[in-house]
Amino acid sequence: MIQRLIEHVEGEALLRLKKDVDGRIKRADILFPHIRGMEKILQRRDALDALAFTPRVCGICGHAHLMATVAALESCYKQAGVLLEISAKARALRRFTLAMEMVQNHLKWFYLTLLPVVMGPAYNRDASVLSAHTAASACGRAVAVMGGQWPHTSYALPGGVMCDPSHVERLQALAAVEEAGALFQKRMGLSVDAMAELEDPALLWRTEGDLALLLRRLEALDLLEAGQSFDRFLVLADHTAGPAGKSLKTRLAAVETAYVEEDEPLQSAGYANFAKPVRYRGRFYEVGPLARAMVAKDPLVRRLHRRYRDAVSTRIIARVKEAAVLLCRSAQMLRKIDLGEPSYIKPRHALRELGSLKGEGAVEAARGSLLHRVHLRNGRIARYCIITPTQWNLASATDEPGVAATAMVGLKDEKAAETVFKAFDVCSVCTTQ
Repeated sequence: MIQRLIEHVEGEALLRLKKDVDGRIKRADILFPHIRGMEKILQRRDALDALAFTPRVCGICGHAHLMATVAALESCYKQAGVLLEISAKARALRRFTLAMEMVQNHLKWFYLTLLPVVMGPAYNRDASVLSAHTAASACGRAVAVMGGQWPHTSYALPGGVMCDPSHVERLQALAAVEEAGALFQKRMGLSVDAMAELEDPALLWRTEGDLALLLRRLEALDLLEAGQSFDRFLVLADHTAGPAGKSLKTRLAAVETAYVEEDEPLQSAGYANFAKPVRYRGRFYEVGPLARAMVAKDPLVRRLHRRYRDAVSTRIIARVKEAAVLLCRSAQMLRKIDLGEPSYIKPRHALRELGSLKGEGAVEAARGSLLHRVHLRNGRIARYCIITPTQWNLASATDEPGVAATAMVGLKDEKAAETVFKAFDVCSVCTTQ
């Protein structure tokens, strides 16, 4: 048995690999040994307190947690029969800031998590790491212009958002988006417009950017087709790059969050594990950029899928392309916002006036579908449940290995396993709530 404490992730994860007589991996266990207890911390607090607490679940995707909380609280109003008015401006600003968080996460994952493990110590990372940080910081500035700060923004609440951007602030946010796009083009060898519209996979290998460099390295390591799993994909919420839905290989269907269920964590002798597996109608599904591209019928990703299925190369390209799509569409969306509309329309009733309520909010975060469920009694939180993308992709059940664990079976060595593992972008902090 081989054990590795995986670093360069949000938090820590323990990867345990068992090999067969031929030296190939026959079983992979992914354990998350630490827990922070955010769900318990929220109990008995005022419902609106969650708007300050949940953005602090994670330092890199906290904005998605804010949006899921807002959606959950707004669904409580809906259950009570109270109609909330939310302006098109507020909805667009929410989508814009969430998309910017997703882009900065994609760039950090590519340059700080994936490239180091694939390229190895011989790769000169200084220039690419600097570019990644600069581009990610530009996206963070765009969020801060609208949300007042970055990270841990709490500018959204039931009824809208707490900002009223001026024309100058819109220009500042657009400038940040354009800066991130320029750095994307410099490092990837394709403009965001060209990448967003790209349909022919062969063109990727002919560029001179970092993505092509990575793909050629994966090809040399015989890993382009590695990491295939269940070939089932799930998207719980509509998002800037496409719709909600599920895809079984290429067959699409609608989704209902009522079928999402958590299970008890996989137990491993001598090691704590707090990662609860989550399934949809009893089955594991992959979430994230590859799932979103498959459900959205992205032509580039669909072509890659026909050749490589749900392999590490398809997963990586889907995420890089999504960054380009989000940059393009976010700029378009920001230009169209009517700044004269109200940002916030106060609800007619406070949550404490509405008795016992249940609500849930689903959003698409960088790593995949995020679901918050809340049970309120007279405006206070009786129960709060956070189901994260890493639970979908990384956690296994006692009776069945999960998505990433299945993707590692049959690989030739632990280096290949770590590459597949990090292609899912692990977040221990979000997983163990």
